[in-house]
Amino acid sequence: MAQDHSVFSNIQDNRTSSLAEQVADQINQVIIDQNINAGEKLPNEFELAARLNVGRGTIREAVKLLVARNCLEIRRGKGTFVVEKPGQIEDPLGFAYVKDKITLAVDLMELRLQLEPWVAQLAAQRIEENEKDTLRQLWSTRSVPARTTARPTRNSTPMWPAAPTTV
Repeated sequence: MAQDHSVFSNIQDNRTSSLAEQVADQINQVIIDQNINAGEKLPNEFELAARLNVGRGTIREAVKLLVARNCLEIRRGKGTFVVEKPGQIEDPLGFAYVKDKITLAVDLMELRLQLEPWVAQLAAQRIEENEKDTLRQLWSTRSVPARTTARPTRNSTPMWPAAPTTV
């Protein structure tokens, strides 16, 4: 009895990942390659198992992995569906579990104050000529006046480490 392996292929004996992980990757690739849209239903586990020549348990584990990656959702009694925004999760850093939101906000602001000047310095070092013109145009059409705070002098110590010159 020949089985249809045209859509699902390349499941190999790979010692670095489990069979369920390989099957999950293969299902995910099919979703991408065949442009399966959000809300569309996948074949049931019997059909997937037959196509991939693996057991239903492996299919279940693969689907669980894809649910954890927020690529699929299981609707009881209806089937397995592609999620609206595959791969995106609402709280990737787990901020919902931080009890002290005020301290979290202060910590995040401190992080921004450390990172943003460094990132701006990198952007300034790497800007292309055509991007400079666009930036000048945007700057001239701003509605908020520029801040007029004291600037550090040449001899003052920088608040952040120097940006790397090579990447």
